[in-house]
Amino acid sequence: MPRANLLNTSDVTLKGLLGNGLRYAVPPYQRDYSWREDHWEDLWLDPDEVSQRDDSQHYMGAIVMQQRDREEFVVIDGQQRLCTLSLVALAAVALLEERAAADIEKDDNLERARLLRDGFLGTKDPGSLRYRSKMSLNRNDDTFYQGTLLQLHAPLAPARLGDSNRLLWEAFRYFKARLAERFASPDAGAALARFVNEIVALRLLFIRVLVDDDLSAYTVFETLNARGLALTASDLLKNYLMALVARRSEADLRHVLDQWTRITQSVGIRILPEFLRHFLNSRQPFIRQERLFKTLKSQVSTAEQVFELLRELETAAVWYQAMLDPDDPQWHAISGAREQVRVLNLLGVKQFKSLFLAAARRLPVETLSDVLRFCAVVSFRYTIVADRNPSELERAYNDVAVGIEGGRLKTVGQIREALRVVAVPDDDFRDAFSRRSIPASGRNKKVVRYILCALERQLGNPDVRDETTPATIEHILPENLAPAWRNDFDDEQHTRFVARLGNYTLLDVSRNTDLGNRPYAEKQPVFAASGYHLSRRIATLSGRQERLRPVSGKWRDGRHRFGSSECAVRVNG
Repeated sequence: MPRANLLNTSDVTLKGLLGNGLRYAVPPYQRDYSWREDHWEDLWLDPDEVSQRDDSQHYMGAIVMQQRDREEFVVIDGQQRLCTLSLVALAAVALLEERAAADIEKDDNLERARLLRDGFLGTKDPGSLRYRSKMSLNRNDDTFYQGTLLQLHAPLAPARLGDSNRLLWEAFRYFKARLAERFASPDAGAALARFVNEIVALRLLFIRVLVDDDLSAYTVFETLNARGLALTASDLLKNYLMALVARRSEADLRHVLDQWTRITQSVGIRILPEFLRHFLNSRQPFIRQERLFKTLKSQVSTAEQVFELLRELETAAVWYQAMLDPDDPQWHAISGAREQVRVLNLLGVKQFKSLFLAAARRLPVETLSDVLRFCAVVSFRYTIVADRNPSELERAYNDVAVGIEGGRLKTVGQIREALRVVAVPDDDFRDAFSRRSIPASGRNKKVVRYILCALERQLGNPDVRDETTPATIEHILPENLAPAWRNDFDDEQHTRFVARLGNYTLLDVSRNTDLGNRPYAEKQPVFAASGYHLSRRIATLSGRQERLRPVSGKWRDGRHRFGSSECAVRVNG
């Protein structure tokens, strides 16, 4: 049964939060400072707009906290807003002290700065004469916050600051610039102090949510939609796991926090939620991103389970990082794996990753290259050419992953057979290929080059590789519909055909420099003299709309052959 005071809430102003000698600590395992300029601007507009309306208040969302003792609270959610508002107050203090140093209302501005410090930032320690902050941040940010920002020292090398420290510094500079702009008059010290002390402190309203303990907060997280940079599933999971371990010992907490940091650094903070979902989908039936935290929470409830989960995540993170980089050392001893990883990254497909994580965990390492090859074949035919629903493909990969994890699929042959459910049949593949349009620009340009080079190898030029060939991609029907082509193509037809795979060919750089929008009759002899089989074959076509004879696509030993495409060329004979 939930405790009655799980959601012990009350309305409170910023002055009510920071007054009466109260202090707020961000746990060491909470995420780093992460607000950026769009968040700073949004926060700045709130007090700015409130100041234009008499007696109005603005709701700033919920602050979730746990009381540690009579004077200190642990901030479980809301640290980004509290920290940023402290930087607003600090920026005001800096401006007031600068004006006092310039002998502008010196005594008054120094007193205003002192009162703002005491009210919103902290008080001086009588021994060290350093300010004891009302707020302490996590272990990555607190040293910079306390030792540099609150002392109003500029960092020695701002460009070398870590991401979160740099954002703290930039946030301070942002609010200092906005306050200086708004209170530009030299004698505006009193107005500046009133803005912070009366508008920011008294007319920005929060809901304070007190919870019994750190674990109770996660029920709150699932129902609150507090303003600010929303916690991701990985944020929630990290905080939940650390809270489970924190009850054992400080040493265990440090160990687990270091392990989480290694996992995060391995896969990258940006894709960490995606990694966690692929990891979970490699072990159990398919879940969506929004169910990630609830699912893991239901499976992990003790410190021992935390340790086991993090051990598995750390191992999986090594393979996950390798899937992002064909040159990763993980592939050096696995023949053929590098090329398959390169192709999968070039195609930009991700759905296969849960399957591969299961294979890396359960199958012999020498089989992994074949597993990657099957995934590349299926992904190319299903997603890139047939353009079918990627969600259905991901579910199919998940089914195979569960089969591997459960021991039902133990060999490469069994995995290949299991993937037949998403293997596009040859006739469907050829038909889709003949109609597929992919613009040869941006990232897609590399995909088009990859396809053309694969066709070229099948036509008898085995040394052509998309990553090394100097060939250019030639549009047979030009990108811009010149007058010479308008007798045969109207605008609608041009739009329909210009990005078809059959409208591309490989051409020597020296031969492609001046073809431009020339009629097909003038391009044809250039194609015929090309060093590439594909262009020479195209040169044999007449001026009528014709079709290159498709090369049969086969699902043979996991290998695929690319069917050629309809050549969308209609010109005068």
